[in-house]
Amino acid sequence: MATGCFRTMSTISIVVLFLSAVVIDLDTTSDQSVIINIVNQPTSVVLDIHERYLYWANSGDGTIERSYTDGTERKAVIGQGLDGPRSIVLDHLNGYIYWTDLLHIGRAKLDSLNIEILKNNTSHDPKGLTINSSKGIIYWTESLMGDNEGYWINVANANGSDPEKLWRFGFTEVDVYGKLG
Repeated sequence: MATGCFRTMSTISIVVLFLSAVVIDLDTTSDQSVIINIVNQPTSVVLDIHERYLYWANSGDGTIERSYTDGTERKAVIGQGLDGPRSIVLDHLNGYIYWTDLLHIGRAKLDSLNIEILKNNTSHDPKGLTINSSKGIIYWTESLMGDNEGYWINVANANGSDPEKLWRFGFTEVDVYGKLG
C-alpha cells in the first residue's frame, strides 16, 4: 500500500476574523493547534472534501491560495490578476473554481488554472456566489447603482452566458451561500 496517497481529515475549525483567519486542529491539546495562519484579509474559505484542500481568497493581496487541511503544500493557485476577491466556490463535478472580484466574476480549471472572466462590468459589484453543478448554473449577488439601484440575485449558465436578474433587494448586505452535496 502506498503511503501519503490519502490524507486523514482532522476535526478543524476555521476562525475568520476581520483581517485574518486561522485554521485550528480541534483534535489536539498541544500548543501546535494553529495549523494555517491566513493574514491577507481573507474574504472566503471553502473546503474541498474530495482532495482535502482548503481554498481561501485574500482581498489584501488579490490572491486565491490553497493548502492541505493540515497546512502543508500551501501555495497561491491564482497569484495575480485579481483586485479584491470576495467569494469562492468549487465545482467538483466539472473541475472549476469560481470567484467574485471587484467588478467581475471569474473561473479557472482546477488542473490548469487558466483564468476566464465570465462577467466583466464596470458598474456592477458582484459579492456572494454559489453554483448548481449538476444543472450548470451559477448564482451571485451584486450591487447596482442608477435605475436598478439595490442588491440583486442573478443567475447565468456556468460559462457566464445568458445572465438574468432574479430578485431585487434594498441596500442591505446580502450573500448567497451554497452547500456541499
